[in-house]
Amino acid sequence: MIGLAIALLGGISALLVLLGIGRMWGATARRPVNPAIPPAIARFGLARLVSAAERLAMHPQFAATRAQIERRMTFAGNPWPVTPSLYLGLAFLIGTAVAILFGFMLWVVQAPPLAVLVSTLAAQVLGSWIAIEYLGNIVADRRRRISREFPYFLDLSVMSMEAGATFTQAIDIYVRDGLPGSPLVDELRRTHAEVQMGRTFEEALGALEERVPADEVQTILRSLRQGYRMGTPLGQVLREQSANLRFRRTQVAERAAEELKVKLQGPAMLMMVSVLMLILGPAIVEMLGSGVF
Repeated sequence: MIGLAIALLGGISALLVLLGIGRMWGATARRPVNPAIPPAIARFGLARLVSAAERLAMHPQFAATRAQIERRMTFAGNPWPVTPSLYLGLAFLIGTAVAILFGFMLWVVQAPPLAVLVSTLAAQVLGSWIAIEYLGNIVADRRRRISREFPYFLDLSVMSMEAGATFTQAIDIYVRDGLPGSPLVDELRRTHAEVQMGRTFEEALGALEERVPADEVQTILRSLRQGYRMGTPLGQVLREQSANLRFRRTQVAERAAEELKVKLQGPAMLMMVSVLMLILGPAIVEMLGSGVF
């Protein structure tokens, strides 16, 4: 009975998804195709299908998921020229393709129909979830790279401002001499361009804070904005924040070293037991064979 209920719910869910995409397909056929659809997809004649999936993703039920994707895309540096609704629609289509492939494989091996239906539905959900969570991996990598580079930017800014430069000039120096392809350099270049175009320094730092996924960097940018608002010299704020960040990184390294000691105890004990078995094993076998025991 439970398997039948699961199969019935799975079939109803799949039917609703197909009906939703079909309805959106009919509405899309009377509308122009979204120009944001990647040309590679349009070349294969899938523009209408992707547009239908995008319209399905724009349903109010997926508003929270779209907001989450939009925030992740901002933290990821907007790596693709797609909207959150289009990305969610592509995730739906990827999940559908995975489900069709998985269901075909199960049908080839002649799996039970109930197992095929339930596994296909699970593959649909899992495929869409993996496509959405892929953004999380990009954000994590970008957070790690920005957190690793930001202390060097702080040190360079402190030295530049002690030599008589302004913070904007320090940003310009780091952008010109920074590594190509660095996410921190890209964000600072955008911040510097916003200041040059007339945006206030505080607003540019606030926008940078919203785009950077690293918590410690956001804390420092928040302190810089507060110091700028209160009239505190930015050189002093940068020097204090650089010292605090260096202290926190030292604490993180010490904590990681202590955790590594604990994690290495298990493998070390296994290696010691393996060495003892290699040394004493032949002797024990020989004594058993000679009748000593």
